[in-house]
Amino acid sequence: MKKIILSILSFFCTVLMCINVYAANPRVTISGDGYDGYDIQFDNITKHGIAPIVLLFVNGDVVSDADIIIKNGTTLVPLRVIGDRLNADIEWDNATRTAKINKGNIIAEVTIGKPYITVNGAISETNVPAQIINSLTYIPLRAVTTALGAEIGYIDNILDFSNDLKIVYVQDKHETPAITEAKAEEIVKEAYFKNFLISPTVSELIEYGYKVNTKYIDPQNIEEKLHRKYIGKCIFDLGEYYYIKLFDDSGEAALVDKYDGSCFAIDSVSLMLFGISEEGQFDIWRWHYQ
Repeated sequence: MKKIILSILSFFCTVLMCINVYAANPRVTISGDGYDGYDIQFDNITKHGIAPIVLLFVNGDVVSDADIIIKNGTTLVPLRVIGDRLNADIEWDNATRTAKINKGNIIAEVTIGKPYITVNGAISETNVPAQIINSLTYIPLRAVTTALGAEIGYIDNILDFSNDLKIVYVQDKHETPAITEAKAEEIVKEAYFKNFLISPTVSELIEYGYKVNTKYIDPQNIEEKLHRKYIGKCIFDLGEYYYIKLFDDSGEAALVDKYDGSCFAIDSVSLMLFGISEEGQFDIWRWHYQ
């Protein structure tokens, strides 16, 4: 009997480990005043960058080693960053300085210094050629990712109050999302009003400062009770996520995964330009009151 129980526990632990490994991870924190640049903290590394900071998301994961460079309005990224994350095979011809990128039935070829790429033999012009920078092969992101069948998007105005942050996303999932925009908005509303506001720390702060029991706050009366107008609307599509803005006068927002409904809090407070918290950690989300 013990062996059976242990086997079952082992099975579930394995499943949970797999879920954790393959779940999309958008967690990042960008902090600083901008004058001396920003510290960008990923799960595995912290980097320093100057504005504008460009975050790259590939299939829902924030990419810590993107090291994006923008030249003449064209976004360049290291070839290996895109090749690895889109599960493409890369061959390098040193004689011609050409990278051959294979994904499924698509073969894209990129030659250093040439203002074009070839896709299954057809030439597609680029504004900026592939080039070697800091010993890495940098490729024009849009040209190569679209050639490989991926969707790409750019968000320049992710923050109402600052132009210091831009987001680029690449997505090559082709299945239909399980979560609609309306459902995503409901997920965020539930998280804010039924989890965050009634968590012990937040409810104590609000009851002390506003003399209001948070159990009785809802989207309709929050403006009257806390002087904040809740909107809870999807304002951006980020490929893997819907970007839901909570209020019309602040940086509080959330990401909702289109495929599994995972919800991540976003905030901008004090010297933090932008931060995406761990999924589902409602009681520690820094949504205004902490």
